[in-house]
Amino acid sequence: MPVTVHDDWHSRYPGWGLDGQALHAAVAPERWCVTRKDFLFLRKEIWQAVCKGGIRPIAIDPTTGLGDEFDPTDGFIGPNMYNVVESFIKPLTLEAGKMSWALLRHPAGLSCDIFITHCWAEGAFEFIDKVLASWPLNRSTAWCCIVANPQHLDIQHLIESPSASPFAKALRCASHIMVVPTEKVSIYSRVWCAYEAYLGIKEEKIIFMAHRPMRREMMSSLVVGALLACIAVIAGYLSQHQAATSTWHELGAHLCWMLNIVGSMPLQFLALLLARQPRISSGLNILGVTVAAWALGATSISACLAPHTFEPQAALTHLGSREWPYGFLHISSIVFFMANEVDRLRFVSSRLEADQLQNNLHEIRHCGFTVQADYDNIMAEIGDKEDEVNRSIAVLIDAGMSTPALRRTAEYGVDLRDAANLRLAVGWLGFSYWCAV
Repeated sequence: MPVTVHDDWHSRYPGWGLDGQALHAAVAPERWCVTRKDFLFLRKEIWQAVCKGGIRPIAIDPTTGLGDEFDPTDGFIGPNMYNVVESFIKPLTLEAGKMSWALLRHPAGLSCDIFITHCWAEGAFEFIDKVLASWPLNRSTAWCCIVANPQHLDIQHLIESPSASPFAKALRCASHIMVVPTEKVSIYSRVWCAYEAYLGIKEEKIIFMAHRPMRREMMSSLVVGALLACIAVIAGYLSQHQAATSTWHELGAHLCWMLNIVGSMPLQFLALLLARQPRISSGLNILGVTVAAWALGATSISACLAPHTFEPQAALTHLGSREWPYGFLHISSIVFFMANEVDRLRFVSSRLEADQLQNNLHEIRHCGFTVQADYDNIMAEIGDKEDEVNRSIAVLIDAGMSTPALRRTAEYGVDLRDAANLRLAVGWLGFSYWCAV
């Protein structure tokens, strides 16, 4: 489909009009990189192309199984990368000068921080959203084959030797390897992705699994938790406000302290023990927030608003001297269960990504390929390291990350499930107990 050139395209694509072949000869392959902003820009460009009909659904061919029957109104999965390349990237870069999309955006190239390994069967929006949500801090650029390689130039001579290919050169320069799972098929069912896993082991890189954006789920859970806490605080205050004497308030404070000891605190440890049971963990978080918030309303809030301490200065004095230990304990418990809910959502997400990596996963010798020579060259280079690559992929699936240390730990039979995820609840629990002591 012809590309309509706009007046501002030279500012959007600084490489527009240059000789793509000369450009790729002058810029080293490991510098064919893009930034996080480039991925955001690419997502918008693909969406506009879909809306304008430049990228359209393709009926599935019954003989080859190829095609892309995506929903044009769906902004979460989108067209697959085969379709994006054929319908958007190729026409654009052909008009621009036959360079890659990456050099079209950055003609001088960029140094490589992250190497992205993925499968073209994925939806473009699914892929880009995972990349953006998983981008490591203090890392600026990424090498991704779909935008790095020139789609109109013959690079077959560059990949005849896998170890000297643009993929290998970029991977050696990167500090991190981002593995982007897709719901269609395991990326490790393709031989080039398996080879990139092999290189990551050989070069002792940090390999980590990308995850889908979770902002909506987290915000929804936190908002519900905050509303539940507010209701429980009010209920706790009203339950104690029925008493008119300060003696009852003192007794109520001690009763609520005991409630927290026999209720909230054991729930914290139970939530930690059952962290890998998402449904049970969710129920414990709801119950824990309710118990801690009710106790907070029945003790500290009730005491602060009691008739004999209604004046602000007197209320603060009373709260600081008598109710501070109770209040801190209850607030700490509420924060713990909120943090544990975030941990639960992250665990669920990591398990979903792990399931996608395992989808139709086989040993790498059974990986699919497009060119027989590529498969033969890659398997010859991997040689007797095949089992090591398979084990590294297993570590990545279990832990969400594969590093030299984790791979050595796995050899001792240590359970590495969810090892890559930082447990916010554990950190808060330790901090709050340290403050209390």
